[in-house]
Amino acid sequence: MLGHLIALALPAALAMLFHTLQNVTDAWFAGRIGPDALAGLSMATAVFFLILSLGFGIGAGVNALAGAAMGAGERARAVAFAAQGLSFGLMVAAALTVGGWLLAPELLDLMGASGGPRQAARDYLLTVVFGAVFFVLAFAAHGTLATQGDARSFQRAQMGAAAANLLLDPLFVLGFGWGVTGIGVATVLAQAGVCAWMLRRALRSGLLRAAPWSAFRPDFRVIVELARQAFPASLNMLVATVGMFMVLHWLQRFGGAAVAGYGAALRVEQILLLPALGLSGALLPLVARNHGARLHDRVRETLRLGLTIGLGMMALAGLALTFFGEWAVSLFTDDPAVIAQGVRYFQFARFTMPAVFAMFAATALLQGLRKPFWPVAVGVFRQTLCQLGFGWLFVVELDLGVEGVWWTIVSSVALGLVLSWLVAARIIRRELPRG
Repeated sequence: MLGHLIALALPAALAMLFHTLQNVTDAWFAGRIGPDALAGLSMATAVFFLILSLGFGIGAGVNALAGAAMGAGERARAVAFAAQGLSFGLMVAAALTVGGWLLAPELLDLMGASGGPRQAARDYLLTVVFGAVFFVLAFAAHGTLATQGDARSFQRAQMGAAAANLLLDPLFVLGFGWGVTGIGVATVLAQAGVCAWMLRRALRSGLLRAAPWSAFRPDFRVIVELARQAFPASLNMLVATVGMFMVLHWLQRFGGAAVAGYGAALRVEQILLLPALGLSGALLPLVARNHGARLHDRVRETLRLGLTIGLGMMALAGLALTFFGEWAVSLFTDDPAVIAQGVRYFQFARFTMPAVFAMFAATALLQGLRKPFWPVAVGVFRQTLCQLGFGWLFVVELDLGVEGVWWTIVSSVALGLVLSWLVAARIIRRELPRG
C-alpha cells in the first residue's frame, strides 16, 4: 500500500511544486515591478483561483467516478466519464472566459481593492482569463490519467510550464515592458503547453485510445452525474477562495505592506504544503478504486498511512518556517515592512499547516467515497461564518490590528479541523464496515 501511495503522491507533489514555482516566479517579477504590483497579484490570485477550482473539480469528478467504475469492473462507464469530462470541461471553460471578463472588476471591488494594486490585479486578470480553457481541460485530462495510475504526465507538464514561465516572465516584463500584463501572458502561454501535452496523453491512454469520437459528443446524463461530483469539489475550493477574500478584506485596513507580506508568505507556505497536499491528492483515486471494489480495510489502511506521513511532513515544514522564514520572504521583496508582516504570519502558519493537511485528507476521503457535499458544508462554515465572526471579534471588537487577522485564520482552521473529522468519522463508520 505504501508503494501505491508514494507512486501517486510523489508525482502529484512534484506537479504542484512546479505549478507553485510558476506562481513564485510571477510574484518575484511582480516584486521587481513594485509593491503595488505584488499586492495586486496577491488579490488577482484569489480571483483566478475561481477558474482553477472549477478545473480541479472536474478533474476530481472524473478521477472519483471513473476510478469507482474501474474498481467495480464497469469499463464502459469509466470510458464515458473520461470522455464526457473533456466535453464538460470545454463548456465550463467557455463560460468562465466570458464570465471572468465581465465580472473580474466587480470581484476586485468586493475585495476593497483600489489604486495601484487594483489596476495591477485588473491587468493580470483580464489577460489570464483567456487561458481558462487550457487550465480546465488540463485538469480534466489529469483526472482521466490519474485514475489509471498515471500521475507523472501532469508532473512533466508542469515541469515544462515552470521552465517556460521562467523564460517568458523576464522577456515580457523586462524585455517588452508589459508589466503585470506580461506576467499574465506568460502564464497563458505556459498553460497552453500543459493543456496540449495532457490532452495528447489522455487521448492515447488505455481508457480513451479506442474511444470513438461519438463518445465525446455531450451526453447530459453523464455530465449531470459528473457535475454532481465535480461541483462540490469545485465549491470546496471556491469557498477557500472566499476565505482568501475575507483575509484580504481584513488586511486592506492595514495597508499595502500587510497585503504584500501575506501574499509573499502565502507562496512560501504553498511550497511547504506541496508534499502533504500531493499525498492527500493520491488518497482520492486509491480510496475510490478500493471502495468500488469493496476493499474497506484497504481504504482504512491507506487513510492511516497517509495521515501519519503527511502530519510528519507538516511538522518538518513548521521547523523550516521557524529557521528560514525571513530569508524566504526576502526573496520576493526588500521592503522591511513587507518582510516583517510575512515573518509574523509564519509564526501562526506553523500551527495551521498540519490542520490544513488533515482537512485536505478528510476531503479526499469523502470525495473518494462519493460524499462530496460534506466538505463543502464544512468549508462554507469555516471560510464565511468563521472568518466573519472571528474577524469581527479579533479585528474590530478587540482591535488587535494585523495580529487579529492572523488569529482569525488560526481560529477558523481549528474549528474547521474539528468539524471535518467529526463528519469523516461518521461517514467512515457507515461506509467502511470492518471485516
